[in-house]
Amino acid sequence: MSGYVAWKRVEPAKGQFVFNTKNQYGQTTANDLTNVLAAARDSGLKLILRIDEPPEWAGGAVHHISPADLENYLFEALRYARGFAPGTVEYVEVFNELNLPFEWGTSPVDPAAYARQLAGAYRGIKRADPSVRVVSAAMSQRTGGLFGTMEDVDWLEAFYRAGARDHFDVLGVHGYLGSFPAETRPECLPMCFRVIELYRAVMERHGDGGKRALVTEMGTVEQAPHDQGIYEWMELPPDRRGEYLVNALRIGNGNYPWFLGANLFNLDYATVPWNSPSGAPYWFSLLNPDRSPRPAYDRIRDARRSGLLP
Repeated sequence: MSGYVAWKRVEPAKGQFVFNTKNQYGQTTANDLTNVLAAARDSGLKLILRIDEPPEWAGGAVHHISPADLENYLFEALRYARGFAPGTVEYVEVFNELNLPFEWGTSPVDPAAYARQLAGAYRGIKRADPSVRVVSAAMSQRTGGLFGTMEDVDWLEAFYRAGARDHFDVLGVHGYLGSFPAETRPECLPMCFRVIELYRAVMERHGDGGKRALVTEMGTVEQAPHDQGIYEWMELPPDRRGEYLVNALRIGNGNYPWFLGANLFNLDYATVPWNSPSGAPYWFSLLNPDRSPRPAYDRIRDARRSGLLP
């Protein structure tokens, strides 16, 4: 299970952790971290805990964060997680798509500054629970350097040159398919699944071939009855969508020994009222609004039952 937890809702003031407080009934005050941990633990699932949304006191944007503040937050959060749900957190993903000014919080983006932050995160996590593996922030795929972004491979090269190699256990990557078949060569434009091979090449160039990669997001857009704007070119008919996703997972499992696994984006965004049918996340969903499966969900489920996928 991949669970998103906003830092600002867990430590709203410096040193004040909601999970350490009690309500009027003597129970832990309701908070996002406890909720996500309980959901994973009670379902017998291992958790990839994704950290996002810095609080205002820490700068309010990723580029403002001090490594020391990040280290302390993750130490306290993982120490709590280890006591509340032992063995549940398997990975911590430290932010997301930091080659985008929107995610980094300013332009230009700065892979070297993130490398310093990641070093702090790594220290905090390992002090709290050495068994948890640290996942670096995945890059947004094939941005072309437009609108202040940094191209994915360029960002990753700079990240490694900044000495980040020793501060994470697993490289986070994205593997969206666009509208291309899964076997499409990685040089495709604008994006396709096998672009992750370009990221693997960077790892190997920097002597990090012994490390594995986790696809923290991958997916396709189901054909919608209205214009999807910038996502329109990605739309696929329901059956073809399922076929492409299964084939991508087969390629990952069969061809990439360094492939640790993949999270499909997304399971259930169509089931909640704040995701509108006019938005792409609704059509990335594998479930319908009533939680019935879409054809892509059925194809993946059937592939696992038949042994086509593990």
